[in-house]
Amino acid sequence: MIIFVHSIGMNKKKLSTSPVKRPTKRPTKKPTKVKNLKLPKLATLTNNLKSNSTNRDSGDNPVVCVIPVFGRHKILSLVLACMKKQTHPVKILLVISNENDKKFADSQNVDWVFSPNQPLGQKFQKGIEEAKKYKPRAVMINGSDDVLSLNWVETMLPFLNKYDLVGKDAWFLFDEISKQAYHIKYKKGRILGAGRLFSKQILKKLNWKLFPVDLFKQLDQASLNKINSVKGKKLIVPKDNTFILCYKGKYQKIHPTNIIITNRNLQVNKNIPDIRAILLTLHDNFSKKKYDDCVVQIQQIQDLLQKKHKKHK
Repeated sequence: MIIFVHSIGMNKKKLSTSPVKRPTKRPTKKPTKVKNLKLPKLATLTNNLKSNSTNRDSGDNPVVCVIPVFGRHKILSLVLACMKKQTHPVKILLVISNENDKKFADSQNVDWVFSPNQPLGQKFQKGIEEAKKYKPRAVMINGSDDVLSLNWVETMLPFLNKYDLVGKDAWFLFDEISKQAYHIKYKKGRILGAGRLFSKQILKKLNWKLFPVDLFKQLDQASLNKINSVKGKKLIVPKDNTFILCYKGKYQKIHPTNIIITNRNLQVNKNIPDIRAILLTLHDNFSKKKYDDCVVQIQQIQDLLQKKHKKHK
């Protein structure tokens, strides 16, 4: 390389034809270790929280209800209050993702297992794998804002003697903000995700791999695809006095009310004044955190549906 320097009153002067030496890099310092570094809560949970259950292999072959959880503890309190009042015993298993979920589960005296909240497929599958350890007769999947009638498990369970997957294609929805109640049904027969019961036999056939772990959404359809892949037998239980209530509050929702009631694949009926009257009372008790009183309203809806069912027979 040739370098020229020009100055006023001076001629160009040739300095050198030898290569210019580049400055040498300073040695990189090793990062300083920080003492007493506090890890984030999530990392602590991942490393330390696995499961609180110690009596899985009780030999009673329970129905295990898997409920993935991420906050929304108020509505979940109502869901669990009804689950604990089921006329057929249910082992409740929450799939938690943070410290607050753990505290809530412990306060409710229910079993839990930890999984990161995303992907959701991984979280749901973690629940299935943990449920397997109980040697269950059946596994039920339920949402954290889906309230089941008190006779749900007792009514659905016998159908698993002939079918691999049972559930309903209709549900009630109550919107806390508008105070409006709806009866919603799939136009083309499809089993609702909430309250689905899977037989032990079909789960064994699938090697207990029910949910693709990389999915972030559409888990209901993904699990149906799995059942179909092994030619599992499905049943939409006929109309009776069992029901699901999806309670939409002011909390964050995956499927908001306006999206559901405008879905073209659904039949939506809001002309249910008798059900709405009961749900308004339930809402009043719910706002006061009187969850046991809410269970009474669930029983009232169940009784009302029973009367209507008998009339149409």
